[in-house]
Amino acid sequence: SSLVLNLDLKPHADGKGISMTGSAAMDDVGFFAPRIHGSLVDGLSLEMELNADLDIIKDKLTLDIPRILVNKSALFRLVATVERLDGNLPKLDVKLSMPKQECQGMFNAIPASMAPRIQGMMLDGSAQAFVDFKVDLLEPRTFKWKIDIDLDRCKPRHTGMVDIDRLNTDFVHEVVEKGVPTGVLVGPGTHHYRPLSRIPKYVQMGAIWTEDHSFFKHAGFRPALIRRAIVMDLERGRYIYGGSTISQQLVKNLFLSREKTLSRKLEEAVVVWLMERKLTKKRIL
Repeated sequence: SSLVLNLDLKPHADGKGISMTGSAAMDDVGFFAPRIHGSLVDGLSLEMELNADLDIIKDKLTLDIPRILVNKSALFRLVATVERLDGNLPKLDVKLSMPKQECQGMFNAIPASMAPRIQGMMLDGSAQAFVDFKVDLLEPRTFKWKIDIDLDRCKPRHTGMVDIDRLNTDFVHEVVEKGVPTGVLVGPGTHHYRPLSRIPKYVQMGAIWTEDHSFFKHAGFRPALIRRAIVMDLERGRYIYGGSTISQQLVKNLFLSREKTLSRKLEEAVVVWLMERKLTKKRIL
């Protein structure tokens, strides 16, 4: 691994802070953080240009990073302020944007060790996105956000290890719990499968209302549920609620596992996006 820093540091005129400008580059870096991923994530590279200002009196750090290049393939910009640097949980105001760029480059920025189950995907087209959020971590219910991810021009050319097209056939799936096959077979290729037309309407609507009442309106995700999950998880200091739609639950059960990590949620989001483009809502249900 390597780390290169090139920084120009300037104390404030009143001596109560410091400003810095410059660049940083990291190559072949790894990290282990169980809440992000259950094993080592390595092979990560970052290049960035940065501006920062630390005000000691106001206990505030301001960051402006106009260029973050991840794994030499995806470009981002970050503007953020961090207040309360005295050891307590901080107050954050973060704006992260991804300018219009190739969808494949965005996907290639994900370290292979972090998302092994979605490797081999090939995408055409372009995408852009931004996330803007504010939160006082001492009061998680202050969390507010705006998010816009435009993937409409992304077209999957090859889905890699994830065989979404199989879901439009009479497939058989073996249930796996904690990594162990259970011998339980499910799916439209089994003798006990019943098509949606043979499920009473009140049972269908009961499932939709209790699990995901806007199922037929969303494209796989509900931002309101995600916000609720973030707030509840911040309050408890651990993952207790995932905010999953019916589409997300199906993908987790068929393609992924039950570990509570951000990397699994990332894989889940990618597969849900693919599935919602290839299957009808009735087929998903």
